[in-house]
Amino acid sequence: MALRLLSFLFPLFIPETNPKDSRDNASFEPPDVTDSVNTPSKRSLLRKKLDDALAHVRTDVYPLISQPMVLFGMFSLLINTFARSISEFVLQYMTIRFHWRYADGVWLLSFTAAVNIALLCTVLPLAHWYLDKRYGNAERANLLFAKASVVFLIAGPVILGVSERANGIFVAIVVFTFGQGFGAAMRSFLTSLVSKNQTALLYTMISIFSSLGTLVGTPLIGLVFSFGIKKGGAAIALPFFVCAALYFCSGLSVWFMKPPKVNSDEERDQEGNLQLDE
Repeated sequence: MALRLLSFLFPLFIPETNPKDSRDNASFEPPDVTDSVNTPSKRSLLRKKLDDALAHVRTDVYPLISQPMVLFGMFSLLINTFARSISEFVLQYMTIRFHWRYADGVWLLSFTAAVNIALLCTVLPLAHWYLDKRYGNAERANLLFAKASVVFLIAGPVILGVSERANGIFVAIVVFTFGQGFGAAMRSFLTSLVSKNQTALLYTMISIFSSLGTLVGTPLIGLVFSFGIKKGGAAIALPFFVCAALYFCSGLSVWFMKPPKVNSDEERDQEGNLQLDE
């Protein structure tokens, strides 16, 4: 697990593929014969690479994550990934709470897959299309879609936890699936907050945060589920209420976010040209 965590941090030190200092006036220079005589040591090469990596973090990574809107979005995706592992424990919960057999759980998995396909292919795209058409602004539509999705993500686990009959589980799955578009909407919204040359770094950071959430979230929910089983009774549903609380924290960060004033790269370029002309 420690090695996997370290592997997620390595992309932070990968520099841009097109550095600013080499974009212009690039010229080919023949190798100097004297360079082979004064070859730097391995220690100096390692130190130089480390300095370049730290400079990349200071000049590229830190300015990105220091933006409050981007930081709120990263935090919401991290918390969202924490609680997303709850779906792995639904079948086990059904066998303990309602004494289902694992063979009967196949119907629950099939129902979940069918609901995901139906909502992700019809209802959610139509909802996003309606918001985009009504407000005429993709960034605002993505943010509103993410805010609405958080409400369903909170309600789904709560219904799972309070349901005293198996029928309520199916209702909870439908409600929870309505919030599955949160991740895509939030990533699209965060993309609108940065310039084009920061997009690759942004998605690298999103992948790192999501991986960290999966790495920590699954064991965390597993421990809570084991604690609930030991206590018995209503405590068995404790993981669902923990997930609802995590989604609530994610929702708080989302509801503090606002759409950007400049909505596209073209408008950014036009604004920059006007400033230069002045």
